[in-house]
Amino acid sequence: MKGNFSFPAAFWLGAGRIRELPQALRQAGISRPLLVTDSALAQTAVFSRAQSALNEAGGADFPVFSQVRADPDLECVSAAADAMRQNNADGILAIGGGSALDAGKAAAFLLNQTRPIWDFEDAGDNWRGANPDIPPIVAVPTPAGTG
Repeated sequence: MKGNFSFPAAFWLGAGRIRELPQALRQAGISRPLLVTDSALAQTAVFSRAQSALNEAGGADFPVFSQVRADPDLECVSAAADAMRQNNADGILAIGGGSALDAGKAAAFLLNQTRPIWDFEDAGDNWRGANPDIPPIVAVPTPAGTG
C-alpha cells in the first residue's frame, strides 16, 4: 500500500518509496542536495539505498553531512549550513530520526540569515525578521513515530 497527500507539504507513504527520491528532489526544486544524517545511519542499508536511488537517476555522489548528534545544537546546525555553502547545495535531503530532520531544517533556515538563530525564538513577532529565502527540504523519517 502506498499513497500521497499534502497538508500543506507533500507526504509520500509506502514501502519502497525510497526509489522515488530523485523525483521528490526534482519536485522540490533540488538538484544539488546536501544529505544530512547521523554517523550511525550513514552506515546502514537504508542510507545506501537512498544513495543508490540518487546515483541510478544520474545524480552525482552528493555530499553527506553525517555529524548530526542527538538534540542538535547550534554548533551542529551551523556546521551543516557551512557544508551547504561549501558544496553549493541548493537544498537538503535529511534522512533519519528527529535529530537529523531537525538539523536539516534548521541548517536550511540558517543558511541565508544575517542574524543569529536565537533572534528568531518563538517570542512575540521575532519571526518577522527572518529572511524568507530558505532552501527546500526533503525529509525521510526512518523511525516509526517520527514525522
